[in-house]
Amino acid sequence: MAGAAMVRTDQQVALRAGHSLTLCYASLMLSGDALEEIRPLKKSRGQAFIIGAFFFIAAGAIPSQAEDVTIVFRVWGADWERAATHYYSATKVRFDQGEQATVVDFKTGRIVNISVKKKEYSETTFAEIEQAMNSVSTEMEKAMAGIPDGLRKKMVGDSAKEVTISRGEGRTIASIPCQTYIVALGEKTRMETCVTLELDLPFDKSQFRNLALVTAPIAKGNSGINKMVEKLRDIEGLSIASATVLSLMGKKLENWSEATEIRKGKVAKELFETPHDFKKVDSPFAKTAH
Repeated sequence: MAGAAMVRTDQQVALRAGHSLTLCYASLMLSGDALEEIRPLKKSRGQAFIIGAFFFIAAGAIPSQAEDVTIVFRVWGADWERAATHYYSATKVRFDQGEQATVVDFKTGRIVNISVKKKEYSETTFAEIEQAMNSVSTEMEKAMAGIPDGLRKKMVGDSAKEVTISRGEGRTIASIPCQTYIVALGEKTRMETCVTLELDLPFDKSQFRNLALVTAPIAKGNSGINKMVEKLRDIEGLSIASATVLSLMGKKLENWSEATEIRKGKVAKELFETPHDFKKVDSPFAKTAH
């Protein structure tokens, strides 16, 4: 989804990716019967050197001549609103939401999640995120195998149902045409994204799949959400608008994002650096990627 998102319920649940679809900087963390947080793990849009290098080599490792791109998003929920800014260069991207940021290095595959408020950062990789997503989904499906259907549905919604993807309407966002796609799981859970291939982006388009992994929500206790993320990764293009509706543990979580300004021009290298005075902490994915 596009633009980092914060979703508030009675507990102020945080949706990171993460953009996009953009729930930038957030992963969906469900533990037992408690929904702790949803943070976008942010897209792609990394530290798996092998995966990152593969995409770079496959693209011919030819430096892009396109200018850097900056996109400002309006991100909102039922009772809140904020701005998010995404910065794209040939080798790095940054998803910025003020107190939270995610930086992706395409060359090395390194993903850095930064908490400005806590002055902390953690590092992960594309491979680690994928492994964590797969392992928690497998564990959850095993745990739910003996639970009655009624209780299971109450805990994880429609996660056992088939994920569908459909093509929606064409739109124009910030003067750029985009195509809408709807990924749905049952009747109450869906992710919509409006993607464009019209922008002259500085990075190779083979990275769209990785950006989607970084910016979409990852569910620690809901294999259905993870299946939706995999569908999103098959959509080619940069998300410049999104909508997310999740029905989990009796809670309805909604957020929207839309690009309001798109500009070209050099992005300061300092934006892609990790603050030297911030404390490094363990990545949440390292604990679940086994």
